[in-house]
Amino acid sequence: MINESGKGDFGHEKASLNEQLEKEQEKLRKLGEEALKNGIPLTQDEAFMA
Repeated sequence: MINESGKGDFGHEKASLNEQLEKEQEKLRKLGEEALKNGIPLTQDEAFMA
């Protein structure tokens, strides 16, 4: 997309992708912590592996 400055909208798209990545990283971190707290190896935790 081209914005008013003529430079495109890559910055906004990149920020949105970064936000999604951060949310997924946080979700994965929480799932990992929960599995470890329950003594479940990460490779055997279905939610973590999904």
